Amino acid sequence: AGGFENVNEETHPDTNEAQLIQSHRTEFVGDVKDRDVVIQTDLIDTGSRVVSAANKLRDLGARRVFAVATHGLMTGNALEMIEKSALDEVIVFNTVPLSEENKIDKIRTLSIAPLIAKTIERMHRGNDILGFK
Repeated sequence: AGGFENVNEETHPDTNEAQLIQSHRTEFVGDVKDRDVVIQTDLIDTGSRVVSAANKLRDLGARRVFAVATHGLMTGNALEMIEKSALDEVIVFNTVPLSEENKIDKIRTLSIAPLIAKTIERMHRGNDILGFK
């Protein structure tokens, strides 16, 4: 949990994508200077890893830094860290409710309900549920 441990990809020079490689430390392969960067992760818990990665990306010259996570737990001082970080926006799904008093401008919550509804419908009709849009 927490993010980037399992990411280990190569640079894709034909698409000019920079990839993140993280085991115990954050390393970036590729050039992020003057580019918009999206950090994709399954979970933001304390926020320390995503904030650390965002701040490093900004130090490397990224124009804007966004994070997208399936689950936003936002424990401890995660909200404060995100608010003060180099992140421009964090997008999470409503799999874990974020109370009204804990909502901040940098965090946008999207509903997972349409995805669940479409999955149930496809299963009911006997259609493939993998790879649909």
